[in-house]
Amino acid sequence: MRRAMLALALVSLMSLAGCFGPSTAAWGTGTNAVEISMTQDTLSVKSTLSGSATSLTDLIPVGCTPGSEGGAATPAGGQPFTFEGYLAASAMYDAHNPTMGAKGLDYGVTTAIALQDMTFQNAAMVIDGEGARIDVKEWNIPLMLDTGSGSVDLDSIDQDTDSDWFILALLPTTESIHEGFKAFAEWHQPVKISGFLVTANSTSTGYYKESMGYTIRNDCSMDVGKQNREDFYVAVTHIQLENAQVTASGNADDEWVQGDVPVFGRAGYISLFLFAGIGGAVGAFIYSQRNVLASAKKDMKVLLGDAGLEKVAKVKDDMKAAKKAGMVSPEERRDEQRKVAEKAATSGPTPTSKSSSDTIGTFDLDSVLASTSTNRQTSAPGQRKSSVVSSESSTSMRQAGTNIQSTRGSAPTTTQSFSPAHQAQAEQPTQRGPPQRTAPPTTPVRKKKTVSNAPSPKHEESSSPPPNTYDDEEDSFSNFSF
Repeated sequence: MRRAMLALALVSLMSLAGCFGPSTAAWGTGTNAVEISMTQDTLSVKSTLSGSATSLTDLIPVGCTPGSEGGAATPAGGQPFTFEGYLAASAMYDAHNPTMGAKGLDYGVTTAIALQDMTFQNAAMVIDGEGARIDVKEWNIPLMLDTGSGSVDLDSIDQDTDSDWFILALLPTTESIHEGFKAFAEWHQPVKISGFLVTANSTSTGYYKESMGYTIRNDCSMDVGKQNREDFYVAVTHIQLENAQVTASGNADDEWVQGDVPVFGRAGYISLFLFAGIGGAVGAFIYSQRNVLASAKKDMKVLLGDAGLEKVAKVKDDMKAAKKAGMVSPEERRDEQRKVAEKAATSGPTPTSKSSSDTIGTFDLDSVLASTSTNRQTSAPGQRKSSVVSSESSTSMRQAGTNIQSTRGSAPTTTQSFSPAHQAQAEQPTQRGPPQRTAPPTTPVRKKKTVSNAPSPKHEESSSPPPNTYDDEEDSFSNFSF
């Protein structure tokens, strides 16, 4: 049972695949939250990611002006820059620790990425497993990460490195963009990021500086310099993924949503899970149940045989026929009687008629007492009362004895002696119920009976003859066992 519950829990968790994302900062002015407002001329940041409220208002967005010989950076104007390539690593932030070195504009960063510079089309053609692999050891400061052994060590990138890299500290400009940053939790995918650089009266790494001489292509895509690595703070306005996009308004037809599944989509995946997952589980249960019943039936056939199975089937048919005919079980009958009794108790005593089914199904004590009272003979006054009840059989036997004595009329008077044990045996009531086994009767002792002849009138004066003695086996009433 526990294994079944565990399997059901795991299957249920599959329905939530993609719904759980990495821990990241909230949007707004609450705890561990960030809120960024940007216009063409100004950029302001409010953050509580450092543990206390921080506000930065002296920031200016830097855009791009396309040109035939390369784009030009334009503070407080222009269009967004674009950064595209192969996403190799990322980090999500829900807080920043000042003791670890975070400061200034770091408090407004909610995501940092390591992006290998290449076209979006070339990044989409990279076979999974063949792209750059980054071993991130520590990434507390957005633009400074510590990497270990991997295909590329970003700590040692220089002009001799074969690949070009962007380390971007991303600032969301809207809540929809902030939610879209969760798409970067999946590494090794092509991405294209559009946004503005940030300038201020600061010499920190990541800010735009006119003296750096950045290389900008004609379409305003940023190019990596001679050091093969560029670090920027970017106020993001748009994200292009391979099968979806993230917009500032969040209303695009192919807008990326957390938990979205390629091809099927989120709604399609949930529907597929409901029909295929739950339906398959129910089908597997029914199939296994049928197999268990088939195995049990096979074992029953081995134990009972064909004749036994036929009898079982006949009993089932008889039960169905009895139920169809209106017969009820003893339990149902008891429930019905209980309801009648409860109804009678609430409405008062009312005469009820007993049906034959009640007499057969239950033991009726009133009927037994009534039938017994009819067979009881009233004792004469002065006689000793006894709990023994005379039955019809004992009464008829006493009458038979009386008739025999009366038919002999003038015959000699027969003196009969009955032992108390025999009399009690004759007066025993008939038992109602199944017959009981009794011990086999012992051989009766043949007693001699003395018959005295009454003297006739003619021989009154003569002496009486001696009494005749004989063995009358037929007239012996010493044994009443039949």
